[in-house]
Amino acid sequence: AGIRPENKISIALNTMLNMMKNDAAVDSTRIDQDSIWIQQDTSWTEPDSVLYVGQIHNVNSSYSANIMYQFMMFNMNQSLNANFSMQLSEDKNPARLGNDINTRNIMFAFMSMLSRSWSATANVSLNTVDLESQDKTSRTGLGLTITNRILAGKLSNTIGANMTNSDQADVTGITFQSNYSITRADVIRLSAKTSMYKNNDPATIDYNEYIASLSYSHRF
Repeated sequence: AGIRPENKISIALNTMLNMMKNDAAVDSTRIDQDSIWIQQDTSWTEPDSVLYVGQIHNVNSSYSANIMYQFMMFNMNQSLNANFSMQLSEDKNPARLGNDINTRNIMFAFMSMLSRSWSATANVSLNTVDLESQDKTSRTGLGLTITNRILAGKLSNTIGANMTNSDQADVTGITFQSNYSITRADVIRLSAKTSMYKNNDPATIDYNEYIASLSYSHRF
């Protein structure tokens, strides 16, 4: 559902419900497993039984709301965007209780047209994941992206930086992307990205990741 009470403000709401289940009469049963020959140990495993969960009853739902406010400042177009989303995953099988997942995301972004050829976007986000059988985890993020368009819009260069903080690790990323339109149908793209991981667990080694690519695309 979407509504635009006036030209400057737009609101969008979305919801989804997905359910999967079967008609199994019992929630679980046991299946006998035959002995298995282990080549490495030259021996047989003992016959055993494994748990087979027969009843399936999964319910997944999501809800989101997005609000955008557009306005003029310094004779240039500006926009504020706020987004909230929530995802719920439930397993109603009695044999698998305690595995529900609740995920929430909140994001605020501000986009500014600095000039005819320059634009910038800043954003802040918060993500929480609540596992019923474990502790809640959270992650916060900050990002800034600057875009420049020159040569009558044929060449577009974008550089961005982002920082993500979570219970497990702190990640700092820097990205660069350049698009050059040779013709309306032919585009060359160059992209480079580096991510620096600093883990909060002393037993986990910190590391850096570097990715670069060069591509050419043609539209028929």
